[in-house]
Amino acid sequence: MKNERINRNTILLMWFLVGLGCLYIFHMYVIGNYTIAFYDVGTDGKDQYIMWYNGIVNSLRDGNFSPWDFRNGFGMNTMGHHLTEPFLIPIYILGVIFGPEHITWYMVWMEIFRIFVAATLCYWYLSEFDFSEKSKLIATVIYAFNSYMMVWGQHYALGSSVVYFPAILIFAERVVKKKKFSIGLCLISCLAMLSSFYQGYMCMFGGGAYICIRILMQEKETIRERGKAFFAGAGAMILGVLMSAWRFFPSAAAQVGSSERMAAKQSLVERLFHIRLWSTGINKSVIYRLFSSCIQGNGNETYVGSRNFYEDPELFFSTLFVILLIQYLVCIPKQKGSRRSKCMQYLCVILCTASVVITNVTTLFNGLYGPFFRHTFVLMPVFAVMICLVLDRILKEKQLNMPALIISVLMITAVYMKAYRILPEQQFKDNAMILWLTGLGMAALLWMYCKNKFLDGRTCYTLLLLIVTINIVSDSYLCYNDRVALPKNHPEYFSETYHSDVNAALDWLEANDDTFYRVEKDYFTASSCFDSLAQDYRGISAYNSNQNADIKEFVAQIWPQLNHERDVNHIQFMNALWDSTFAGLTDVKYILSKSGDMDVDGYELIHQEGAVYIYQNSRTQSLGKFFTQTMTQEQYEANQDNLNTRALLTDTLILEDENEKTLTDSEIKAYEKKEISGILTDDSRKVYETDAQDDTKTVPFVVELNLDTQKRAAYESAILEFTMLAEKRTVVTVQINDGYSHDYVHNWETERKMHIELPEDAQKVTLTVENPTGYIQISDVQVYGTEKEPAFSDQAEITVEAPKKDSLLNGHIRAKEDGYVMLAVPNENGWSVTLNGEKQELSNGDYGFISFPVAAGEYNMTVKFTAPLLRLGGVVSVISTLVFISVVIMIKKRENIRRKK
Repeated sequence: MKNERINRNTILLMWFLVGLGCLYIFHMYVIGNYTIAFYDVGTDGKDQYIMWYNGIVNSLRDGNFSPWDFRNGFGMNTMGHHLTEPFLIPIYILGVIFGPEHITWYMVWMEIFRIFVAATLCYWYLSEFDFSEKSKLIATVIYAFNSYMMVWGQHYALGSSVVYFPAILIFAERVVKKKKFSIGLCLISCLAMLSSFYQGYMCMFGGGAYICIRILMQEKETIRERGKAFFAGAGAMILGVLMSAWRFFPSAAAQVGSSERMAAKQSLVERLFHIRLWSTGINKSVIYRLFSSCIQGNGNETYVGSRNFYEDPELFFSTLFVILLIQYLVCIPKQKGSRRSKCMQYLCVILCTASVVITNVTTLFNGLYGPFFRHTFVLMPVFAVMICLVLDRILKEKQLNMPALIISVLMITAVYMKAYRILPEQQFKDNAMILWLTGLGMAALLWMYCKNKFLDGRTCYTLLLLIVTINIVSDSYLCYNDRVALPKNHPEYFSETYHSDVNAALDWLEANDDTFYRVEKDYFTASSCFDSLAQDYRGISAYNSNQNADIKEFVAQIWPQLNHERDVNHIQFMNALWDSTFAGLTDVKYILSKSGDMDVDGYELIHQEGAVYIYQNSRTQSLGKFFTQTMTQEQYEANQDNLNTRALLTDTLILEDENEKTLTDSEIKAYEKKEISGILTDDSRKVYETDAQDDTKTVPFVVELNLDTQKRAAYESAILEFTMLAEKRTVVTVQINDGYSHDYVHNWETERKMHIELPEDAQKVTLTVENPTGYIQISDVQVYGTEKEPAFSDQAEITVEAPKKDSLLNGHIRAKEDGYVMLAVPNENGWSVTLNGEKQELSNGDYGFISFPVAAGEYNMTVKFTAPLLRLGGVVSVISTLVFISVVIMIKKRENIRRKK
């Protein structure tokens, strides 16, 4: 039976207004020259998620889609990706057909489509109540452009929550009223979990809380009836979640099983029950962002809020919401409803407030990990309901509280005027002025309507609708514009990423090397850490906010130079280019460069394809390395400052526990640094520093280190080490002799050591900061050497074939003596190794990689990854789906019997 509360004309008018708003907001992306890949605070989209989508498309196109992806840093469980997000699946399909280079274009249209779907579902949700079409229309237009959609919609896939949550509430409301199992609630719960474990969890938590509150709001229900509603809602949601278990279980395992997500600093009890308010600064942002998404700026350079444009609370629901919120709070006691109804409304206000000002409540929404504001989409439908409640009171009964109206006018005047004064750029000032003027216009129209002044009711409403649309669209426009966006004709990004000589170079390597190998570059085009996903090669650079905890520990303890801009979630090989030994340890076998004179120790030029030069790392031959001696993590950490780690780690494997091959303290001392005395012709202990505190262009900061080549020649290998302190983000250019140079980005704020493996002909090393800003210091410069070139053991021959699927590696081991094998593969749950068919017990080698003991002999090796909980999830999904089908059949039979009667 058609819902009589659905009015087609209202929907069409809503679509028309939403379409006009989208045309204005997205015209620079639809018909202009920009994409929604941002370089500012939205770089997560450009540097991580768009690259992930590229990787999925490339996997599908080359037939290498599997549960594991070696192009994602050292490797990643793909179950953590948005593989089954309905709004991304069409983008993947189009990318497979037409190429991944068009993904950013498709994303704009998908964002517009998502806005329309969200608005329509909000209208259907509001139609579950007895609200007027006028109030529903205004609330729905606002919902289409609510701050969560406008901000998180462009960032990650969290914007889809604004679509799924009102759909959940539609069926949840029907369950509360009918006290029956809802097929729709079950299916939409399944869909939300298929979309994303993370946002699905928040939708389920918010939906469950909604059902409980709505049950308590019912006036004359018995305990039995309330119980029926609760169990019907809970049963439908749980069954829907279990139907998605084939996706939900492995996705959850991927996101929390190998990361630090659940290893919070506080205990679970403290996170849940130690009630704490957010800091004053964040609570100020809570208030400010009720008035505008962009009232504190919208990017790295312009944002002045507590965290950043994304992570601060998304609460803006138009200036009209602020006006009506004051009306609502004042008018609750004057309502004609029962005391129970009023108490429940106060409870809702308290819960909504607590969800953004008390850290413990935000932690509940964030999977118990820690406090974030990514859950505020659950407030948007509540805000829409409140707008309808108060607007109907005004439009139908002409009840307007004048003191509350005056208070709201004073508040918006004070906030917007302050924003106008402090915001740095004119477009933000203009937006604040537009919000203020439209806010005053809304207040004036409401007053004229209730007092029958100047304009008739229809004209007042029409003007109110137009002004509200202008208000919300003006703010939404700034969310997407005045951003550092990627142009559609950006040659470095598009031409060099998707149609460049890199493709030919990679094809040449594939034709000439049939083993597993990793490739890196000394430059990037698409992403600062993820060119590999767009260009389809296996590297080690990565950006993942849910980075594997063991890999983070490997980087922190052994190769900290990989950390990009002091961020442990960014791993960038370019920052450790001068380190061919550690590159060999992790099987970075080839370097692609645009320079024909890359004079870096350990690399030699082997081929050229167009403008791309291919260099081979002579210090690696295989993904696997063999070791005849070990040391414990405790031993390594106690001695690492004094050790020549490159010499040590070519001979020794770091394990958690002792064994018969563990080095003694005296054996470890043999690997202590041996400084080459006098090799630096200048004073090596001199402190080099500069302090440029203003932003004006300054002279370059240059440190030139001259080397005694005769003393260098006495050693097979030499490492230049120095300590650097950079107060601000600093780009350091390292140049050997007067030839090849390479940039490193540092944003350390604390002292960090830097290491450079010096080539044999090194006479001079020049460190240059072109535009120094803030205090910079370079000190403790020294060169230490080893009598032999770092080389991994030749007591075993380990080969790993190039895989057809990244989740299955085949290889061969021929060991001359007993020892340990380490594969530069993250030792993540799901990996297994069999030698001649016998499963091996795995442990962490060098903090993060697969390692296992081998006896002397010859072995066929199989290394396989199976996504954790995938099989269990599949079984649970099948059983749950059968239960769902049985329930549906039972419901249909009962309906047929009822019709016949």
